[in-house]
Amino acid sequence: MIVTCISFSSGAEAWGADRSFVETLRLLRDRGVDCRVVLPSSEGMAHQLVTEAGFAVKVVPFKPCANKRSKRRPWKRHARNAYNVTAAIPLAAIARAWGSDVIYSNTVSIATGAIAAKMAHLPHVWHIRELVGDDHGWEFDFGADRMGRWLAKSAGVVANSRAVADKFALLSGSDKIRVVHNAVQLRSDAEDAVTESLGDSAVRCVISGRLASGKGQMEAVDAIAQLRHEGVKAGLWIVGDGDVHFRAKLDEAIVANHLTDCVKLVGYKKNPAGYLRAADVVLVCSRAEAFGRATVEGMLVGKPVIATASGGTPELISAGETGLLYPPGDVAALVGNIRTLAADESLRMAMGAAAKAYAEVAFTPQRYTDQLLDVLTTAAASRKNKNSVASDSSASVPASAGRVG
Repeated sequence: MIVTCISFSSGAEAWGADRSFVETLRLLRDRGVDCRVVLPSSEGMAHQLVTEAGFAVKVVPFKPCANKRSKRRPWKRHARNAYNVTAAIPLAAIARAWGSDVIYSNTVSIATGAIAAKMAHLPHVWHIRELVGDDHGWEFDFGADRMGRWLAKSAGVVANSRAVADKFALLSGSDKIRVVHNAVQLRSDAEDAVTESLGDSAVRCVISGRLASGKGQMEAVDAIAQLRHEGVKAGLWIVGDGDVHFRAKLDEAIVANHLTDCVKLVGYKKNPAGYLRAADVVLVCSRAEAFGRATVEGMLVGKPVIATASGGTPELISAGETGLLYPPGDVAALVGNIRTLAADESLRMAMGAAAKAYAEVAFTPQRYTDQLLDVLTTAAASRKNKNSVASDSSASVPASAGRVG
């Protein structure tokens, strides 16, 4: 089976979506699938990771079809739509030249693959990895109704959590969305060394991910400030980079709350697992995570995770057994959860051990690949069945049926 795989190339740093894409390519290749990749740019970490993994890559410039809401420049949305329709023409030609059986879009934030599939008369599979509005504040350039129709007509739809599946089932009116939780493995490359001390902290917390208000790093800082005010010696590593203006606000909050000795902004780390191992508690304070790779990575290193009860996260954590949940934005509840774990080392150890045991079974590459491959194989078979029916219909028409006179 030859699959044309399309993703959106991000910036100079590799986040969860990029790594999940490359892992997916590798796992499918290991099962005999010939994955060919199309990216919109030769720059960025996504292109680097894909080429380093040994996959054929073609560059076709296209733009995301889901973007931040903006009422000031609606013409930009129409311009992007026209650009993406045009970009689908060479993409369709590439997929046909490769002899592709399926076109697979790694994200619902790009529509060019679906348009190209229609042009090339190939089945299309969506892999939805985002909640769109809830987690990123995006809206669809083509409109939610059209996106729903595209999903309903596709040969297959994969969602990385039940929360995502339910959201897009309502949008598309389709019950064919398959829930496939991501495979998550700790990275094999060298872990970044922990060089920043958290001073006198008795309980060390870590939050890892792109710096953005929706990821909840400010809530984590506020929680540490409150705990310190209560006399609980808590500390925090903030791993990641991103919005420079938001980072400046975090710096200001750290200084204003006299936390410079116990809260450290450590920047982007290629492999932050060392910080997860060094911590006592992993925090995931996002407003909404479609899946939550950072949550599973924390579980895999045997740490209890305190996370928001939103998006796909409650599907990953059994509250009170493998971690603790709290309402998004509720700093008081976050403080209470950290306080509980800070006061009871045996509870932290037991919860972390249970989390590790669960994650090692629930998020395996074998399970993930089996489920994803089933969707792709079914999509490819749908094309062969259509071709067979068309061939049979043509064969059954008498030779004289098309003649005139």
